[in-house]
Amino acid sequence: MSALKVLDCTLRDGGYYNNWRFDKDLVADYLNAINKSNIDVIEIGFRSIEKNKYFGEYAYSTDSYLNKIIKKFNFKIAVMINAKDLIEMETNNVRIEKFFKNKKLSKVDIIRVACHFEEVAKIINPCKTLKKLGYKLIINFMGTGIKTDKELTKITQIVNNSKLFSVVYFADSFGNMVPNDIKKKYKIIRKIWKGETGFHAHNNLGFALQNALKAREIGINWIDCTILGMGRGAGNVETEILIYNLKKYHKKYKDDEILKLSHKRFRPLKNKFEWGPNIFYYISAKNKIHPTYTQELLSDNRYSADQIVSSIKTLSSSDSSKYKFDKLQDSLMSQLNKDNGSWNATDWCKNKDVLFLGAGKSLENNKDKIAALIRGKKFICISLNINKFVESKFIDMYLACHPSRVLLEINQYKRMKSNLIIPNVILNNLVIKKLKKTNLKDFGLKIKQGMFKPESKSCILPSSLAIGYGLALAVTGRAKNIFLLGFDGYHANDTRQKEMNDLISLYKANKNNPKIFSLSQTTYNIPQKNLL
Repeated sequence: MSALKVLDCTLRDGGYYNNWRFDKDLVADYLNAINKSNIDVIEIGFRSIEKNKYFGEYAYSTDSYLNKIIKKFNFKIAVMINAKDLIEMETNNVRIEKFFKNKKLSKVDIIRVACHFEEVAKIINPCKTLKKLGYKLIINFMGTGIKTDKELTKITQIVNNSKLFSVVYFADSFGNMVPNDIKKKYKIIRKIWKGETGFHAHNNLGFALQNALKAREIGINWIDCTILGMGRGAGNVETEILIYNLKKYHKKYKDDEILKLSHKRFRPLKNKFEWGPNIFYYISAKNKIHPTYTQELLSDNRYSADQIVSSIKTLSSSDSSKYKFDKLQDSLMSQLNKDNGSWNATDWCKNKDVLFLGAGKSLENNKDKIAALIRGKKFICISLNINKFVESKFIDMYLACHPSRVLLEINQYKRMKSNLIIPNVILNNLVIKKLKKTNLKDFGLKIKQGMFKPESKSCILPSSLAIGYGLALAVTGRAKNIFLLGFDGYHANDTRQKEMNDLISLYKANKNNPKIFSLSQTTYNIPQKNLL
């Protein structure tokens, strides 16, 4: 059996619970314990593009920071970068050298690229640069447990042909795999890939340890683990338990210091954040729901057990394999009992043309033309949320229907003289009070999969997309025609593209609804009238 490498990724995967903010004394104890345990590699954190939200040092793991904390240790240092960050660098012509120095100038030995299946082909070029900089590269296939054999074969072939990577990892991102699944996936990869392999387990079904041991048994070289299992969702294989099981066959591994570290430093964190398997993670894994949905629900004490169960049930009724904050909110909104608003919108725009403003690049590129168009046409102009490209003097109404978006823009709404249309059912009393002096119109909203049903005081929609809310409002108001500006669309494989096109299909299913046109170029299934 080939040489084993144990990779501890506590500071990287565990950061999902504390925003990658670890106490410096804890980190010092962690590094010393790992060193004394003879663990081969630590993944110290992510190397990420700067985020809007504040994260701790281990979300970025910069070379300057690593120089402060890494002394002379026996283990190798790895960082993980998400494929989407590499793709963003490539798309925006950002030099990779801005984030990664030449290997000779860095404490980092290994770069692991976390990659969804559809991203694999897109990261080959940026990875060529990383390879030239001298790093050992690992690719980590995400969500392997929900992919077909054909899909796994295809991306393994791409990686094999690239000749860039030293190790091919596959991750049980949803925690829905059992030992026999590990064996099947490994065989598929092995038909093509002859180099080293790795496995990253999650514990949603409680099989993380069994899966890791099965991985080693069948010949997988690299096994991931975290102290006390600290990691996203239900967590990972516990380093201390894995080492205890492995040391019988691999004499170099020692568990004494890891056990002390686990009890002294990480037990208090587990008591605080409560990671680990439970029935909610179990149900989510069975239904192929991304674990972040469940983690978010469990970490927010506003939600009762009934709400969590109902939300998970709603998420399981559609593809929830990728985490989207909006989709989580929709699953919670679908539980609202009250959907009627207080404003009867019947005939409010009867026989008039309605123009909805989105936020696409086409708005920014055509600001002057759009202003002239609005002045010259007799549209009722409605902005979906706050619009930074079109002056408020050209806008008759503002419309919003997503709780987080309303909270983000509430101070701007308070200053508005135009009508503001929001379903009060999504707002708490404090927000309603803050908006009391605005021209607020309450048109109700309820979320239900596969439905587009406008009514006099409310609507039922498949999601809380603002344009869906706007279209329902225009149907209730008996608009003559509906025009869109700034709805540029996304790539064909983007989930947002499908969500919008599905909504348009529901809208068009009723032949009596007003005709809808895009006044700027769009990739959506909407006919275009280019008036710019």
